[in-house]
Amino acid sequence: MKADIKIIFIYLTVSLAAIDLFAQTNAWQWQNPLPQGNSLMDAFILDPNTVISVGNFGTIIKTTDGGVNWNIRHSVSGISEGFSSIYFVDSSRGWIVGLNGNILHTTDGG
Repeated sequence: MKADIKIIFIYLTVSLAAIDLFAQTNAWQWQNPLPQGNSLMDAFILDPNTVISVGNFGTIIKTTDGGVNWNIRHSVSGISEGFSSIYFVDSSRGWIVGLNGNILHTTDGG
């Protein structure tokens, strides 16, 4: 009986000590597709190098180098409404329209 308790105690001690060996930090990073994974619904080409695209979950991404690199301009976690359309009247003034009456306006090119 004492041997069984001793074996159980040793097993639990080793098991609990092993938990720290496999602990990982919470440093998740999005890998693919870059820069994010939400569906994109519309894009507006401001010039050959500058494009802004909008999509699901409040996603707005922008490139200023012809699509080589994209930067997330706006993305709100937990928002289920998406943006469906984007339009600019010049390089500074533009609007984004989304579901449920969401409208965003920029005067500095986004």
